[in-house]
Amino acid sequence: MTRAEFIKKIEHYHGRVGGRDILDHFSQADFVIGCYYDGDTNMWKVFENEERGLQSIRLETTTEEQALDKLYTMIEIANKDYLYYKEWEAKKKKQE
Repeated sequence: MTRAEFIKKIEHYHGRVGGRDILDHFSQADFVIGCYYDGDTNMWKVFENEERGLQSIRLETTTEEQALDKLYTMIEIANKDYLYYKEWEAKKKKQE
């Protein structure tokens, strides 16, 4: 997908994904997913950071479109996980 398509698709997720998403630069913050262009290797990299500095590159590709497709999939999965957690939390509070 193109950058414009990606931005349009993620607009409805703004503020509703459990972590943060980053476009165009690498972040070392916890709970971040994102992608950036690495000029040293001439590759687009899609990354995910967990807590306590655990970082992983999920995809390296030569095209921005592939990187944005992967990042969008990761955002969708993170949103589903977040919604599941919120439902579980609400049920738990009702039981108390």
